[in-house]
Amino acid sequence: MKKYTQEEYNAIERDSDGFKICPTGDYSNIEHFEDNCDFEKECVFASDSKFGNCCIFGKQCIFGIRCKFGRRCRFGIYCYFGYCNTFDGKCEFMYGCDFGNGCKFNESIFEDICVFGNCCTFSNCTISDNCNFGCYCEFTKGCKVEGNIELLDLIKFESTAGGICTYFIKHSKGIYIRSGNFNGSIYEFRELLSEEKYYDNNIAKILLTLADLVELEK
Repeated sequence: MKKYTQEEYNAIERDSDGFKICPTGDYSNIEHFEDNCDFEKECVFASDSKFGNCCIFGKQCIFGIRCKFGRRCRFGIYCYFGYCNTFDGKCEFMYGCDFGNGCKFNESIFEDICVFGNCCTFSNCTISDNCNFGCYCEFTKGCKVEGNIELLDLIKFESTAGGICTYFIKHSKGIYIRSGNFNGSIYEFRELLSEEKYYDNNIAKILLTLADLVELEK
């Protein structure tokens, strides 16, 4: 695999859309990357790398520890992230991404919406309220949610109607629920599903029953 120098990276031209098209290679000699870089698959990056906004990464890229990513970055399948990476708002991750210890999502002061595809794995990550997850994402008990409250247990229900996943997240202060666009407490969840428009909705009835069972489970 070719290892790029700073001079070689600087010399890469931009396409008609303004993106710097970076071939597959080892970019571990580069510490700072510009906005609008488009990296092909299986690129390798060093620790402490800093990426600008709107960067695009192909599948199976590998990132070292403490990398920082700007807003609206997109990542392909099977990317691997070391611990202590930080992501600004509106990052999008495709399925199969694997996140190591200490990753942080939605730390930006701007409008934050991280979207994770199916089969992402989170290990001891800090996850804020505005993250949306695919149906096959996996979380370890070291993950932290809703104001960095440690996740104690997680139960997932996948609806075949619309492909919506509902996560019942148990932590030290109670039960927190993510379902589609809803993020809130189990009390707020029950209030929502008790509205008249859900009276004849079978999925809503199942979710209310699950909420009762999760609350009773020790």
